[in-house]
Amino acid sequence: MLWGNAAWRAMALRSLRPDDLCGACGIVGPEADRLTAALNRAERGREPVTLELDAPNLGLERWCRVYLSPGAPGAVVATIMPLRRLPEAADGPDPDEFIAAYEYLSEGVVLLDDRMQIRIATGFTANFLGDPGVAYEGRPALERIHADDRDLAIAGFAAILDRPGEQMVRDLRLADSRGGHRWVEVIATNLLEHPTVRGVLVMLRDIAGRKEAEQRAARFAHLLDASPDIIVLFDRDGAPLHANPAALRAAGHPEGSERRTRALQELIRRLSRQLPDTSPPALLEPWQGEVTLTDTDAQIRTYSVVVVDGHEQAFTACMGRDITDRKRLEAELAFRALHDPLTGLPNRAALLDRLAGHEVGDALLVEVARQLCAATRPADIVSRLGGDEFVAICPNLPTADSATEVAERLRLGITGRLVVDRTDVFLSASVGVTVVPPRRAIDVSATDDALRLLRDADAAMYDAKLRGRAQVARFTPDMHERARARLQLTAGLDSAVADGQLGVRYQPIVDATSGAVTGVEALLRWHHPERGLLRPDQFIDLAEETGLIVPVGAWALDRALADLAMWRRTVPDAARFSVNVNVSARQLAENGFADQVGAALLQHGLDSTALVIEVTESAFVHEVTEGSGVLDRLRALGVGVAIDDFGTGYSSLAYLRRFSVDQLKLDGSFVDDIDGSSVNAAIAHAVIELAHAMGMHVVAESVATAPQLDVLRRLGCDRVQGYLLGHPMSAVDLPGHLDRLRDGPRNLVPH
Repeated sequence: MLWGNAAWRAMALRSLRPDDLCGACGIVGPEADRLTAALNRAERGREPVTLELDAPNLGLERWCRVYLSPGAPGAVVATIMPLRRLPEAADGPDPDEFIAAYEYLSEGVVLLDDRMQIRIATGFTANFLGDPGVAYEGRPALERIHADDRDLAIAGFAAILDRPGEQMVRDLRLADSRGGHRWVEVIATNLLEHPTVRGVLVMLRDIAGRKEAEQRAARFAHLLDASPDIIVLFDRDGAPLHANPAALRAAGHPEGSERRTRALQELIRRLSRQLPDTSPPALLEPWQGEVTLTDTDAQIRTYSVVVVDGHEQAFTACMGRDITDRKRLEAELAFRALHDPLTGLPNRAALLDRLAGHEVGDALLVEVARQLCAATRPADIVSRLGGDEFVAICPNLPTADSATEVAERLRLGITGRLVVDRTDVFLSASVGVTVVPPRRAIDVSATDDALRLLRDADAAMYDAKLRGRAQVARFTPDMHERARARLQLTAGLDSAVADGQLGVRYQPIVDATSGAVTGVEALLRWHHPERGLLRPDQFIDLAEETGLIVPVGAWALDRALADLAMWRRTVPDAARFSVNVNVSARQLAENGFADQVGAALLQHGLDSTALVIEVTESAFVHEVTEGSGVLDRLRALGVGVAIDDFGTGYSSLAYLRRFSVDQLKLDGSFVDDIDGSSVNAAIAHAVIELAHAMGMHVVAESVATAPQLDVLRRLGCDRVQGYLLGHPMSAVDLPGHLDRLRDGPRNLVPH
């Protein structure tokens, strides 16, 4: 039992089992089985059920009538009426005994014959209708029913008269003694063949209060639907309750759409990415901000929204007003303030602002030079080659290892957060080292020897970049060979797309608790004709350096969306998950990138929630600081954004408040040994708590063992990815692997 009213509590106090329906009433044996079957029928069939049961605990010669009606999902409302057992009679019950059995009830009770004539009516019935002392016996049952409800009542009674035990429940208006009508819930049960009743038993319940509340709700709903502003109601779990037509139009689904329920869920999903946490006690006061939605004309519109908590009503309301035109006007005014009205070129104010930006860049180079000089000896030489490349010559070092130590000191000296002209800048450095043995004859004044030294140091620096950047590498002769190999690789990558050498593998992303697949990450592979299968870490850096990442990335995005569209046509579970595609900073900087993404989704017939863009920490920080707005435009489309390898950079935390994302992907270095390292577990827990506080999901990467998964579950991690759930696989192999995943990740082993 979940709840009982005062009458139940008063009766149940006499029982040793007040929270058990059967125990409190003394219903046992076959009678208890009948009640259980009726409860299941009412809950599963979503229809009312009436039955009579022996209930010894309710008093001597007592029995009860139980009315079961469906409540909330998984719940049934039971109305229990203890009744005095009437003696069997061929012509029905004695009126006095019938009235005595029902008189104590605070609702009207009427017994009808098979012609719908009133045989017996309790005194409360007359009082209920405002006719105290009036006898209803022999009068037609339909005469007091409102004319507009009479056909409904006749149809209801006709439906049960030839079906013993059948029940009718109707909301009807009955005339009262003052010439008005009052709303009554009429519950009629065909007991014509019952040995002690032999009639149609009718219960009358006053529902005036409920009808008044329904009318108020209807008026409120009418006001909501008539409003030109978007109004959305959702419950504590984020499930949709109501959205007015303006909200559905704003979300791209016209009023009356056959997909209204799905449209409402999609609207809630899009809003939840941009709204604050609404779970109690997070939303203690109204929140105001801006959100963007794509309307029925595929136009991105901006709304000023207010989110308020319903508190006792257990819902949250989001109300928004379209401010797109105002924002456009503001943007136009801002453009005019910084541009010449005749030519459209930047004006004096914009020029000065741009020059100030260059001054910050120049000031940064000056600060880097100062840090390098501070980390070297007076006899050392620090020089700037150009751009962001510096050279340090350190003569007379005692050993070759000393050169590496100096290089590490230089790297650390300019790594981390620098404040330049009141601007926070976060730097890292890759350092290449070349060493001249003390006995080796070399003329550093000779041009060839000097260029060779610079060339060797440059090769070592690029090798450090290939190791993952922010590294120190000492030159070895084979670096030139690797450099030549990189050039050949670059030349091959230029034609790899056209020659069909690129491919995509997919790795599942799984809900850590339920085991359901929530997404797949698209992982690029290069089937090199000579070197075989190459992973991204073997060619992506080259692609970024040469700019080839733009066409390569565009191909990977198109391939991933095409495969997802194919799965959604052929794999039942595919409609439930999205595809994650990695995007570089170079791609984000391309003009119209967000439009290209939108066009690709449209081409493959996918909604925007089918795609999650993954960016590295450095790309994320660069995008936020540059302020190009491409991530904002992607989120306005409804595309998800994830930060990949979170925790390996230096600066994401400073920017998360300025731009919320959907997912943080916890780097695998923190997952490794998480079941044996308290430090790794503490770091993971901190990241998870941070993400949840900001309304983000956490995906743990590189999960390879069941103990790692158990720890992540205990820490509250939302989703997991790694060899435990599946190696990267082809689009053809993925559906079969999804079937195996349905048994749960605990039953999977690396393969």
